[in-house]
Amino acid sequence: MEFDDVPTYLATSNLDIAEIQSQGFECIFTRFYDDIYEEQSDAMFAAKTYDLVYAVITGFGIGEFEYTVLKNIDTYTPEDVVELWQEIAEDSMPGIELYMVNHIFESPGYYISYAVSALASFDIWKDCIEDPDKALEKYEKIARISYNDSDYAFRSAIAEAGINDVLDENYISDLANELMVYAENIE
Repeated sequence: MEFDDVPTYLATSNLDIAEIQSQGFECIFTRFYDDIYEEQSDAMFAAKTYDLVYAVITGFGIGEFEYTVLKNIDTYTPEDVVELWQEIAEDSMPGIELYMVNHIFESPGYYISYAVSALASFDIWKDCIEDPDKALEKYEKIARISYNDSDYAFRSAIAEAGINDVLDENYISDLANELMVYAENIE
């Protein structure tokens, strides 16, 4: 069954929606971890959780870098750009050098999609723990939304899928608290 009936010539690309479809599917797939990883399933779930946290941290770190460089494009020297990278990377991405992040050069603005979409995928992740059927329902709804359809903005797409407004400060604060509780209870 085809969900995306947007003609190619009318297609736009909303990577934020596409990344929720990708990252959300990875969350949904965790329901099979017991069968696949057996006694290592909890560790693999923790690793998947770490992947999403890492996507948020690095995505917003790189987004901050790109935004700051563009905001200062008329005054920054190449040395200023490298210094800014080192400053941001030291806090949120230790060990990652500027030249290692090819999307900065090939698809500027792409990494912020990872971060924003990971926040939405965390809404599915939470349901995977508390109510797997609800998680699947949310995923099926977001999977049916075309990331090529210009009628869908990020917030309207997640609202239609039943995903919380992940750009709300309270959502992010609550998520951070839930992740801390989760991390404290990992065995």
